[in-house]
Amino acid sequence: MAANADGRINTGSGVQVAPDLVATSCHVAGNAGSVLASRGSFGRDAFAVTGDGERDVCLLHLAGDLALPTDMAPLPKIGDAVNAIGFSGGQVLSMSEGMVTALREVEGGWVIQTDAAFAMGASGGGLFDAQGRLLGLLTFYSPGGEGQYFVVPAQWIAEAIAAAGMPDATLSAAHVPFWTALSVEDFAAGGALMAATRKPRSLQPGP
Repeated sequence: MAANADGRINTGSGVQVAPDLVATSCHVAGNAGSVLASRGSFGRDAFAVTGDGERDVCLLHLAGDLALPTDMAPLPKIGDAVNAIGFSGGQVLSMSEGMVTALREVEGGWVIQTDAAFAMGASGGGLFDAQGRLLGLLTFYSPGGEGQYFVVPAQWIAEAIAAAGMPDATLSAAHVPFWTALSVEDFAAGGALMAATRKPRSLQPGP
């Protein structure tokens, strides 16, 4: 749960990737004045948020852990079985099964396309392989077509963690997510690309 300076409360999802770090999407928490990471009825405040706003990968720095950290996996292959897990709808943890349907090349890496569906509230949740390893963060989707759900890769999370250990680590909040500059034709057909946040965001195109 992220509270902005203007009083808006935004909800999203996250994945524990180190004992004191939760990975999420920057369009969930990057502009927040305060962030509460919760698991069930237990929560911890994030005392810092770092990451790469352009890649839409943020790290919540917590005073202790919430869950066991998950292992991260290399880039999957097309056809691999996957599970998308997040708080679709912003209320109840949900999981959908599917497969990797495409790998889309962007500057600095590859975005994973899947038909494992997720909806608003799931941004920052995880895409996991058959061994339960984290493949990436659920990030955006095209509501006008089937199988058009997009995930930023675990490699970008690992690089954000490495950068977070630098003395001058900050959040590159001046950058908007890379996918906001993409046209529908770049990645998907049949609808605008949307963030999977519970409520509309300042960095989100469309409603």
